[in-house]
Amino acid sequence: MRGKGRGFGLLRLLGSLLLFMLTMATVRCGPNLRTSALSPEGAIDYSDEDIDRVDGQNAPVSPDRPSGGTASDVVTKSFATPQSPSDIFYTLNDQLHFSGPLQSDQGSKNYVSDLFHLILDKADVMAKDYRTAGDQKAYWAFLLGALTVPNHEGQLQHFRQVSNAYLACRKGLNDKGEADFRAASATDFYRAVFIKFFKRGTDPDMPDCEKFKAAPSAIQLVGSGDLESVGVMQIALYFHLPEYTVPKLYLDVAKTLDYGLKFYKTKFDTGYRAAYKFPCVTRFKKAGEPVNYANLIRFAWGRYNGGDDQGCRFESKYAAYAENDRAFFSDLKEIYQRRASSIYERRLRGEDLAALHEIFDSFKTGASSGEHVQKVLTNLRGGGFPE
Repeated sequence: MRGKGRGFGLLRLLGSLLLFMLTMATVRCGPNLRTSALSPEGAIDYSDEDIDRVDGQNAPVSPDRPSGGTASDVVTKSFATPQSPSDIFYTLNDQLHFSGPLQSDQGSKNYVSDLFHLILDKADVMAKDYRTAGDQKAYWAFLLGALTVPNHEGQLQHFRQVSNAYLACRKGLNDKGEADFRAASATDFYRAVFIKFFKRGTDPDMPDCEKFKAAPSAIQLVGSGDLESVGVMQIALYFHLPEYTVPKLYLDVAKTLDYGLKFYKTKFDTGYRAAYKFPCVTRFKKAGEPVNYANLIRFAWGRYNGGDDQGCRFESKYAAYAENDRAFFSDLKEIYQRRASSIYERRLRGEDLAALHEIFDSFKTGASSGEHVQKVLTNLRGGGFPE
């Protein structure tokens, strides 16, 4: 028995040694881990700006940690790879009170500009403390992040009005009962919250499609297939129960943007004011500047998306949610590079489009003021949108 024991011990030792050698070989032969925070394959143009600059050398890889599901979690699902709209829109009870810009299947000429106005107005107020402190670039960086987050999270979608409500209602979503939702692919607390706010009662907020048989039109709310999040900011219902879900702020586009952008601002502010705690925020920063502002935008969204331990995860290609970070960076580049595919570029006109471009240019130069941005804000705060 002892002989067998020693032999087995020797085999285990040899096996462990072999496993170690294979592991080392895998690490050496695998993809290069020396990635910059803005990976070379995703670089914008290698110019003089933070978001363009890619050093690509010697950036350590941050730990690959999955989302901890913290109480401050906002989870993004489904939108990096768009699904069919009918897969992610809930048809809502017409007795609810809705507020805010509304898409329509008959066309919505001003929808994107209306959303742009709301985002710009709120982001300007939230970021004024950076400008007051003399850091113009932080102000512009927050505005750029504020435009990117709702574009990434909900593809700028919140409410839409559909004609022929019965056909537009998706039975696979609306017609599920409580038992069906409890069998869905979501954890118990997500199911419980969704059921409570959308399916319970004699006249639920998300009624069965049969209710819409005689309805000429209906309002739909963008959601997520896993029942976690809703709206243009994809705010997780469970993690934001008292502040967002209970008062049903998702029925108001402006309040949803306000809540989501304030939440993003707390993450942005943490990275900015405590940058010494987060190496990814200061890596490859320009001389004389407190942070790498492009990295700060990505850091803030990582925490918004995955919780407060996920800010620097974008530095690793192998992090559990690396695909999420690549998708966010792709959307950031799409906006910043003025690509024709950007919904902002396609739908904004006149002063709005000039203001959008001014945000990019001012972020690059650190300009102290923006003529077009101020003109749009003045028009908004004066009682009307510019024509």
